[in-house]
Amino acid sequence: ISVFSDSVIIDGNFFHQSNDTIVNSGSIYLTGNWTNNNSLSKVFTNGPDGWLNLSGASQTIDGSTITHFNNLELSGTGVKLLSGISTEIEDTLALNDREFSAGDNTVFVLNSAIAVVTNATTPGSEGFVSSANNGGLSRQTLSTGAYSFPVGSSTGILRYRPVDLTPNSASANTFKVRLANVNPTSETYNIALKDSTLCDVNSNFYHRIFQTTGTSAADVKIYFDATA
Repeated sequence: ISVFSDSVIIDGNFFHQSNDTIVNSGSIYLTGNWTNNNSLSKVFTNGPDGWLNLSGASQTIDGSTITHFNNLELSGTGVKLLSGISTEIEDTLALNDREFSAGDNTVFVLNSAIAVVTNATTPGSEGFVSSANNGGLSRQTLSTGAYSFPVGSSTGILRYRPVDLTPNSASANTFKVRLANVNPTSETYNIALKDSTLCDVNSNFYHRIFQTTGTSAADVKIYFDATA
């Protein structure tokens, strides 16, 4: 299937079952769930600068095989959910004002450019990636600029706590970030075990920052709400 400069609306669910591919340089709007069950295909071919827009209510990306999106945009209403599988975005991830719930899975953004992960900036309406355990938002880096990781959680008290990572070299690295919206002690990081120079450790949430490839050091900037 080839989609050029036009827009295609799929009003309902999408199931990819056989070994075919989509060449997309336009826009596909999906109102239902996305399922890829073909072990031989990531659905979209590499390269074309097309978009898949999850434009419905609460929507799920699932299946037996990871989907490789060219560009992925979240709109509509509700939470967009990865169910039992990770996903890859070749170029741009546009969160807008939606929550992208990865669970134990990972949202991989493969483009190493700085500005390819975007979200709304209105306070209280920021889009974010939420996750659990070893899940998170993964980004490849190839510069010494500040890479934004818009992470948050709607578990318990809704929190948006983004992180900026600035590698100290332009070498190839991959970082993954998760906001854990729980007491660290509940995930085996006992906050009572602290250096004597520390007065207290935040019991409300913490961040998990992974360096999955590369060896460059990085400066870390964590944003928080002063009222908290």
